[in-house]
Amino acid sequence: MLTISSRQEKQLNKEAYISFQHRMINHISEFFPEHYNELGEEKLYPLIEHCVENCEQYQIVSERDVCLYIDMSLALGLDFEKSEEHAWATDLLTDADTPNATERINSTYDKAIQILTLKEQEG
Repeated sequence: MLTISSRQEKQLNKEAYISFQHRMINHISEFFPEHYNELGEEKLYPLIEHCVENCEQYQIVSERDVCLYIDMSLALGLDFEKSEEHAWATDLLTDADTPNATERINSTYDKAIQILTLKEQEG
């Protein structure tokens, strides 16, 4: 039987998180090149960490869902859900009638896309 010590488990978790951060950096460089170029990798790591911490309060834990939250943070502004302009996001992210975090982040992302599309059309 294989036994993993708590030290080994912590190291594995740390390595998985570092790998996640690298994937997010690559994602940002591909889909948000202006942010990537403006901030650079060194400033993106703390931004990712901040977004992960925010996600915890909404029970958003899957990589895909955290990635959507990061995308919205880049498109709408850091801590977007705490601004008056995007108060709708807090309502969706904390909707007690939707206990599934993936459904809540999907609803929030869909609404963000609608808002960004409208802004783009209005010029």
